[in-house]
Amino acid sequence: MQGSRVESKITIVRGLDFREIITSADKSNVDLVLLGIHRHEHPLLFRGTTAERVIRFGHRPVLVVKDVVAGAYRRAIVAADASSHSDAAIEAAAQLVAGGEVHIVHALHRPVNAFLGRHSEDQLMRGQVEIVSSHLTSILAALTSRLGASAPRFTVVQKEGEIRPVIRELVPVLNPDIIGVGTHGRTGIAHAIIGTIAADLLASDPVDVLATKAFP
Repeated sequence: MQGSRVESKITIVRGLDFREIITSADKSNVDLVLLGIHRHEHPLLFRGTTAERVIRFGHRPVLVVKDVVAGAYRRAIVAADASSHSDAAIEAAAQLVAGGEVHIVHALHRPVNAFLGRHSEDQLMRGQVEIVSSHLTSILAALTSRLGASAPRFTVVQKEGEIRPVIRELVPVLNPDIIGVGTHGRTGIAHAIIGTIAADLLASDPVDVLATKAFP
């Protein structure tokens, strides 16, 4: 919470880095795991790092910081797909940018089917927009009510395309302090999620990344 006093405690443990971080986070029931990372030249170099493994195997939201933070976070972009994991990412980002702005980005996928005409594709796209819009309207109303005066201003952006280029297009426009992504559990996360979105962002964008997964 902004303006509140934060107490610190130093604990030194022995063992395998990512396992001890996860164990300590669970034991202390922390709200956020904070990690620093060197910028890499290629997303593949992020795989197998301590940060990637804490995100993949841990249960807590992880904020990966790439440079000195000059002040409170004020703007966030969150990738949304109407899953419980992206919902958790929206909530975590909203708490980090209390009173700021959270821009929720949903990338629309045009169906690829040789038997579908353009009209049918457009209908399916409109159905996708309606489903996601209804879902986001519901969770954002509940989140705004729960956070009260500290709730950020939410905006929803729905654009056709893949999530990575859509986010890349919006970063220089919205100028976020952090980018939030939901991670879909342990199985396949490194390749499917971290390997495609978060690792790419961590490798090449000067923006901190918040990775969140929903509890089972």
